[in-house]
Parts: sequence; structure tokens; C-alpha cells
Amino acid sequence: RQRPGPGHHPLHRPGAPGHGLGQCVAARRFADDRAPAGESRCGPTAQRRSMNNTTAPALGKQHILVVEDDAPLRDAVCLTLEVAGHTVTGVGDGPAALARTDDEAFNLVISDLKMQPMDGLELLAELRRRLPQLPVLLMTAFGDVEKAVDAMRGGACDFLMKPFEPQVLLEHVRRYAAPDRDP
Repeated sequence: RQRPGPGHHPLHRPGAPGHGLGQCVAARRFADDRAPAGESRCGPTAQRRSMNNTTAPALGKQHILVVEDDAPLRDAVCLTLEVAGHTVTGVGDGPAALARTDDEAFNLVISDLKMQPMDGLELLAELRRRLPQLPVLLMTAFGDVEKAVDAMRGGACDFLMKPFEPQVLLEHVRRYAAPDRDP
């Protein structure tokens, strides 16, 4: 099987055939004046849109925190999870994620590895210190495999290699989301 060329990422290619997340990125490119800076329009008030190839078997509704500095990718991940029936909060960096975990209970954190000012490994370490039972799933690009291995040693439950299909994301959520916990 031939690997995609540079710049190929189904989550960033609006209308790419067979890539449900790529199709929804174009649909999600709109401004939301009510969303705080650095946060996406995810959660119960977000407008729901149908996507191709993203149906999943029934699973419990989870509250998931998505941490990704690339807004179109964050929106695509959030939308995939929302369509599957989950409650989703999307933020753009580690400090915003930590602030949200202080205020809300989550069943799973899905975070990018490369971010500023706090990368995914730093966020993972701080989450392990504050909430040791909270599962953290890291997303990483092909060249970050060594860091992903470090993340597993640091307590991440697993990592997703970008690009990934919606079904893969939903399977990881089914596998790793923790049961409900009290805030």
C-alpha cells in the first residue's frame, strides 16, 4: 500500500472522497462569536450535521475533552464524536485544557502531541499528577513516533497516528473512555 504524499491529510481535504472528517471540515468553517478565544464550537449547542461512514455501534455517552491547536482538525474530531452521541469540549492548548479539567469531569482527553505553549507530553504529565485515573489519548503525526512511545511510558492510554479515519477514533473512545466519575 502506498503512503499518502506530503500535505495529504483527509481531515484537511474538504470533499475528499471516502473521508467523512474531510467533508465535515468544510461544513464547520464558520465563525461563532459566542465561543471563547481558542475554543471551538463543540458541545451540546453545536449544530449537528450528518457525515458519511461515521456510524458506530451503540456505546455509552461520554464527556470528552479534545485538545488540538489546529482549529479545522479540532472541529472535525469534535464533530465526529458529537455525531456518535458524545458530549465534547474542544480547546486549543494545554493551559485551556487544564482549566477545563478543573471545572468539568471528563471520561477521556484526546490531545495533539505538538502544541504551544504546552505540548502534549507536558499536558499528559500534569493530567497524571492532577487526575491519575483520567485516560489520555494522544494524536501524533508520522514523524512523532518516538515521542508517542515516550507518551505511552508517561501514562497515555494509546496514540492515534494522523491521519486517521473516524471509525478508528470512535473505536479508541469505546476502548479507553473511563466510566463516569463525579466532578
